[in-house]
Amino acid sequence: MRNGGVVYELDSLETTTWLQKEKDTFMVNFGRTSMVKVKSVAMLIEYVPISHSPDALAENRRIEHDSKIEVDTLLAMRRIKPVRRRAPRQHTVHIIARFKTATASNLAIWDGVIIASKRVWAKWLHKEPRRCLKCQILNTRHLAADCTQVNRCGTCGGEHRTVECVEEGHASTFV
Repeated sequence: MRNGGVVYELDSLETTTWLQKEKDTFMVNFGRTSMVKVKSVAMLIEYVPISHSPDALAENRRIEHDSKIEVDTLLAMRRIKPVRRRAPRQHTVHIIARFKTATASNLAIWDGVIIASKRVWAKWLHKEPRRCLKCQILNTRHLAADCTQVNRCGTCGGEHRTVECVEEGHASTFV
């Protein structure tokens, strides 16, 4: 990989099962900076009650049970927007959930999931294209720190930085 990392694709379910059981032994030979990540499916779950605490692992197990999803397939959940940016009268939030299998994520789409006693629906989380914040080129192989192009505003397209834009309704005027 560009960052110097290595990705191994395993050839069988047996090899995958072995690696999950023996990952600590496997990683010893690669140094302390290595890690084994389980590939997961990211989903967007909308309109989740704010009473739900996505940080609690016990909540994930309860969601699996209530939603009739296989145990240990809901790997993680997190709110999209930080709590400090929540509106005073806001009652729901959007969450990114990571499922271990495509089957579990498909069930979340078809049947929904029950979170805090409310059935909510999942959608595929589409990855945004990579964009240079200096020249605004999409699907680029460079980022702003390495960009040799001229500054381009993300709002009006002018030859200035986005934060310097004076266009009406610019996002930075609301910060």
